[in-house]
Amino acid sequence: MSTVATTPAPHRQGRLPWSLTADREPPRHVVRAVGFAIAMIPLVKPRLPGNSGPADVFMVFAVLVVLLWATGEGRSLRVPYAIGAVVLMTGGAVAGLVAARAAATMLVVLQEIHLLLFAAAVATVARTPRAIAALRKAWVASALGWAALVILAVFLGIQPLIDATANRGTRVHLFFQNPNITGNFFMVAFFVAASSSWPRTRVLRVVACVVLLWGMLLTGSNAAILGTILGGFVAIAWWLWQRFGSSAAVVFVAVALGFAALGGIAVRERDVIGEASESENALIRYSIGRAERSANNRQELFASQMELYQQSHFLGIGPFGTRDALGASGESGVRSSHNDYLATLVERGPLGVLGLLLLAGAIWLRVARSAGHRLAPAFVRVAGTGAATVAVAVAFASAATTHEILHYRHLWAWLGLIAAVQWWGSKERAPS
Repeated sequence: MSTVATTPAPHRQGRLPWSLTADREPPRHVVRAVGFAIAMIPLVKPRLPGNSGPADVFMVFAVLVVLLWATGEGRSLRVPYAIGAVVLMTGGAVAGLVAARAAATMLVVLQEIHLLLFAAAVATVARTPRAIAALRKAWVASALGWAALVILAVFLGIQPLIDATANRGTRVHLFFQNPNITGNFFMVAFFVAASSSWPRTRVLRVVACVVLLWGMLLTGSNAAILGTILGGFVAIAWWLWQRFGSSAAVVFVAVALGFAALGGIAVRERDVIGEASESENALIRYSIGRAERSANNRQELFASQMELYQQSHFLGIGPFGTRDALGASGESGVRSSHNDYLATLVERGPLGVLGLLLLAGAIWLRVARSAGHRLAPAFVRVAGTGAATVAVAVAFASAATTHEILHYRHLWAWLGLIAAVQWWGSKERAPS
């Protein structure tokens, strides 16, 4: 069989420079299908069968489009994080069968396969600088649209988008299940926007970041606020280390920790949280004002889960079995484990913990490689700064201590982009 050599198209003014051959560039309709699915991730409601939403329909469609393109081009669907994810699913399946929760476990496993395949679709398509730039632009542009809708909902009092309940106050949830997921979505979008090549000018990027932060604050999510602070702290430290060396990073960390300690003392001395809990501003009252109450509730919940694991089978009680088990024992307010690490142990047992460790190790390995200096120049310009990449990873790891984030759709979209950058953008793989 003969082969036809292809040459890169001439570089046009205003286009991103890239040096890959034309036959490696994914078709526009494939990139757009994946980009549209990313843009529609917040569209979780109205609920569909199988605990799914409209967003999952678009994600499945994107996976099918990528599969058709890949098979037609003689390519394979690259599946990142497969080992850790499969071990994690196996731990859940074994625990579910032991706990006689076969139906619920099967649904959870199918959801996790769905998320893994979507990450694979993203990683397979984002194989060129132009494709990565298009997907990141779709992410940022759509997040700005969702943030604008959130801000508009608060000003106009659009109740279907606002979680106005007795225990949560007035907090925006958009179309997600709860305000904390919404806050996490905007937090990640903020870091993606801060490190993207779109909007093109720095002023517009600053405006975009402000809008996204505004939308995040309106959700009243303390976890998102804390994740943004931790991520920003790590991003600055990482940037200083890369730019000026380890000494500058160490000095910054020491000074920042000192100010944080002083700030913590001042908060306790002045009882800032107590004053916030009585504030006339509903957003402050049900965000900062509920911090102490939320922390106490988490401690009680985590203690109950440890007792539950000690009294149950060591292989686990099955995925999402915590709510049913604690609810049956009188803990009526329990909706989930609120901690991915503890939930994995209680619900999936030692095998699930092994899978989570393998998954986390694969994620951090890809983050370290994509955030370092191993990328080809064309990918560096579109893949985002290493500081922002590490910041998002830290923010997700932090959020997992107070919420179950493993089923967040935007988490797996981000994991797909990280895998793509590490696969296709390394200096060893990218053609010169």
